[in-house]
Order: sequence, then C-alpha cells, then structure tokens
Amino acid sequence: MSPGVVVEQDGLAPESKERYPPPPIDEERPLKYPAYRPVVAHEFVPPPLRFEHHDPGLRADPALPAFYASPDAILTDITPKLGTKITGVQLAELDAAGLDELALLIARRGFVVFGSRPGFAQTYRDVGIPKQLEIARHFGVLLKQAGGLIPEGAPEISVVYQDKVNKTRAAYWANRNSMIHWHRDQSQEPQPPGYTFFTCLESTGTTGGDTLFSNCVEAYERLSPPVQDFLVTGKRVLNIDTPEVLTHIEGVTREESKWIHEFLLHHISFGQDFQARVSWEEGDVAIWDQVRAFSPADVPIGGLGS
Repeated sequence: MSPGVVVEQDGLAPESKERYPPPPIDEERPLKYPAYRPVVAHEFVPPPLRFEHHDPGLRADPALPAFYASPDAILTDITPKLGTKITGVQLAELDAAGLDELALLIARRGFVVFGSRPGFAQTYRDVGIPKQLEIARHFGVLLKQAGGLIPEGAPEISVVYQDKVNKTRAAYWANRNSMIHWHRDQSQEPQPPGYTFFTCLESTGTTGGDTLFSNCVEAYERLSPPVQDFLVTGKRVLNIDTPEVLTHIEGVTREESKWIHEFLLHHISFGQDFQARVSWEEGDVAIWDQVRAFSPADVPIGGLGS
C-alpha cells in the first residue's frame, strides 16, 4: 500500500467493471492469512483530485525518542547511508507522535525495517487490515489499486503472491536475462506516492525474494541531474524512472534525452556502493520513502518456483 499519495489516476473504464475470476491458488497449502486471499481489483478509480500534503516527518521530535529513548529498541543501520532495521518496537503500537518520528527516520535513512528477534515478535501482520490502513493513513491519502491483486474489499492494499500454481509473476519474468526491474511506484501520478508499506505475511523459503534499494540522494550528490526538492531533510534527489513512465527529458533533443535517461538509470541501478538489500523473514515490515529510495520488483534469487 502507498500512503501519502492521491488515488491512482489510470482506472478501469466504467464499462470494464465486470468482475474478473480470482487468480489460481495452491489449495493444498492453506493460506496463513486468508483475509489477504487475492482477488482481481475491479473497482473503477476516478481521476484524482489535487490535495495539499503535509508530511508527518515535519512535525516530529528530531531526537526520535520513540526509538532512541526506548529501553527495548535496537536500531541497526543496514548500510552507512541507507536503511535501518528496528527490533524491540512494535510498529502497530506506535502513537501519533511515534508515527511522526517514524516518518522523519524514513526521510533520513530512506527505508526502515521492523523485524523480530528471540523473545520479541513483530505483530503488524496480525492486527488486521483495518488497523493497518489506519496506520498508513497517518502518512497521507491512500492510493487505490485500479488493477492487479488485492484482498477482498481493500483496494488500498496490493497483494504480491506466488505459489506452484499461480505463475503470473513467472510469466512476467520469462525470457529475460535478469529478474531485476528498477522502478518507482506510480511515478506518473500528478502527486506520486510518498511512502510504501511492505509486509511479509508468509514465506515458504529460507532464502530468495530479497528487496534492493538504491539511495537517490547519494546518486544525486554524485551528479547534476534533473532534481526535485526533498522538503523533509532539505536534500535533493535523483528523480528518474523507467522508459515506460519517463518518456522524454524536457529541454534536450530526443537523442540526448535517450542517452541521458539510459546513463542515469545505469548509474542508479549499478551504484552498489549506495545500495542496500533487505532479506525477509515472516512478520517483517519495511516502509520506504518513494522519493529517496529506488527499488526493483521482488523476485526469488534462485528463480521463480514455489
């Protein structure tokens, strides 16, 4: 789900509102969280209305006491400049001030992962969809999915699902040399996403499916690219996306635009010294800043099996 954003602009046409059949599911392996059983989004999403967004990080206590003053919290930087993992703090129990501080921490670090440790289990995946949406709404207006997989009745949540029966994702990655596709979610929107919450409900493997992030602030500081102001920290970022979304760079010829675009995508995708990787465990929750952190689609490292 993507809080801090307008509802999606590209909706299904009204005449296309008929219900699509649900995707195939491996019925031999019951879902641990059946409330998230995926169905195909069919709700018509109208064009968005403009709104004034107030980032919660701007009203946070800069000392971040919800994390640094908590006796049980352990904060570990994943890399020096990108990503922090937190254990000992329940995301689902943060009050309004704590969520404000979380927004500021994400702005500073790009993304935050709430995890578990011996004697402490993260409960976010167990609190239910209404509570999860309540937490996300603290960060802004929720984006509704005009297509793809969602839980029944919750178009604000996108379900990433795969098993030995459902081969949709495997078909998408077929006939490719690499299963990495760097992108920003919904960057074509008039008001693009601000935050994304991503939760690992269940996993059948012990490895694979990692999520990569690239630090767009660090990428910008090494270049002089198209930029946008990043109001929470006052820093600037490299604001780029795939050719399917960013079709032309204004102020230059088409040939120059194509060359610059390819160079910048290569720069941000292969700058391994300003990237970070998240390896998932069940119950983990990652929240990232869509402006600062650039990420690829999530795929198993070993392939697209069950």
